[in-house]
Amino acid sequence: MFLKFLQEKCIGCKLCHLACSAARLDLFSHKSSNVLVESLYRDNELEVLGSVCDRCNECLKACPIESISELNGFLSVDKKTCTSCEACVNACPKGIIFMWQDFPQICNMCSGHPECISVCPREAIAAEV
Repeated sequence: MFLKFLQEKCIGCKLCHLACSAARLDLFSHKSSNVLVESLYRDNELEVLGSVCDRCNECLKACPIESISELNGFLSVDKKTCTSCEACVNACPKGIIFMWQDFPQICNMCSGHPECISVCPREAIAAEV
């Protein structure tokens, strides 16, 4: 499973940010999310840009000690072997992997029930199989 961001539907409310951080880290933080939504004005028009994990696996490939693994279709970081080198953070083309308490936070699709999808009022994030 991977996520797809539907730009034409997004209104930039960032509820997905809050749901993601709450599900993963038990806090509400726009900066601690594996979803990235940015709003800006161009030619007096609101433009919303977004990124979600599309399972490109660049993070998995970048890890020099193979601390990132795939289990049942979901990615996870082994905190026992991870050295916090940030290779996965730097390799993510979407810029949605971040460090939290010295460990990378990689989207695990909320183990099959992505909270970002469930809270979006416009269905701007969809799951693809």
